[in-house]
Amino acid sequence: MGTRLIYATLVVIAMAGVAIGFYTEALSNRDLVAALLALFGTFLGALFAFRLNENKETRKLTAARKAALNQALFALIRQYNAMRTYAKYLAPFSDTVLRAINLPAHKPPTYSDLFIEFQELGFLLEGEYANVLMRLMVEQERFHQALGAIRIRNEFHVTELQPTLENLKLNGSSLTEAEIASALGERVYGTALSYGEAVFTNITENVQGLAAAHEELFKTAKALYPDEKFLKFSHNA
Repeated sequence: MGTRLIYATLVVIAMAGVAIGFYTEALSNRDLVAALLALFGTFLGALFAFRLNENKETRKLTAARKAALNQALFALIRQYNAMRTYAKYLAPFSDTVLRAINLPAHKPPTYSDLFIEFQELGFLLEGEYANVLMRLMVEQERFHQALGAIRIRNEFHVTELQPTLENLKLNGSSLTEAEIASALGERVYGTALSYGEAVFTNITENVQGLAAAHEELFKTAKALYPDEKFLKFSHNA
């Protein structure tokens, strides 16, 4: 906008100079025509240069936005695959007590690089897609909460639950829930139940939420750039 204003100001000044020269008879008709042609040529050249630069910046911005959308979609796919893998690992432990006591410790990768770059998606706030950005933020936070729940439960399982089971010689024994609760004690048994449910709930909700967030972001990307190819995958795979 600043460049356009400068060009317009220069043209106005030049035209004013030509007009003054003509009316003061400092310029002949022939000189006036030559001056106007020169002025018009300068104006067209400046306008063409401005438009060229403007189009270049627009293409650059569009390319950056498309890349940001694809990078976010890729991050969602990776997050979904991570949670889906752990959900399959949890599947055999559908019972609350079974999950609390028998689910082995499983240390997940750190996924320290697995973040959506929200600053690159800030343009979504400018239109009707602010809610899409909010959903992405919620699901990314839930993803890392799920990882945190897994790590906390694993630490408890290795340092407290498993040693307690071994000391009481309860590994492999067939006991009722009441007998297990009595043997482990209220604190250990209650913590085992709580951590097991936290892992199950976070992972289950995140698997569903990430699938929905990916679908929503994909539709948003196609709405903004219909001719562009964006990353998509089957959530049921």
